[in-house]
Amino acid sequence: MRVRQQAHEGGPWPDAGSTLVEILVSIIVMAIGILGLVGLQIFTVRHLREARLQTTAMTLATELAERMRGNPSVAARRDPSSNPYLRPRLRAAPTKVAIDCAVARCETPEQLATWDVVEWAGRLFSVESGLPDARVTICFDEQPFDADGLPIWHCTGTGDLLHIKLGWRRESTDRSRTGAAAFDRVDDADSRPAISVPVLTGTMS
Repeated sequence: MRVRQQAHEGGPWPDAGSTLVEILVSIIVMAIGILGLVGLQIFTVRHLREARLQTTAMTLATELAERMRGNPSVAARRDPSSNPYLRPRLRAAPTKVAIDCAVARCETPEQLATWDVVEWAGRLFSVESGLPDARVTICFDEQPFDADGLPIWHCTGTGDLLHIKLGWRRESTDRSRTGAAAFDRVDDADSRPAISVPVLTGTMS
């Protein structure tokens, strides 16, 4: 009689069963929520990393552009043998120069230009603070973009504008790609510069 009365009045047996189900449902819902937060956090970290690299690239390119504008007699030259700024394909920091213009006086504009590139590239290719797997092209170019308005590595070698083209290893926007294929690399067949900064010096005509 007592058992029947407890069951009728909502005693411990029915409550215990429903409570266990509620706990399991709560755990599942909580697990789904945690997984969603983890995924969001991973996406945020990746987004912030790409934004930081983009900002670093623009800062470096703008800095080099200002240095070139400050040394127009060299930057305006079309011959790469007399213009150290021109770099058709730079994939690593050049060897250090004999004169460090930060501690000694550079006697000629050519020495200054050479030091500009070496010092700048040293920071660009730095493992700690540079761009991963970076690639640089500095050239005269009348057509830095293709028909779709996307930047290209190829240079015409003509025109009044120098272009600083920068690329680096970036995460692909195709989320179905995994592992090594999840990155767009600067040596891929369809690789493009991430940024292209034009430079016009005062002595160009």
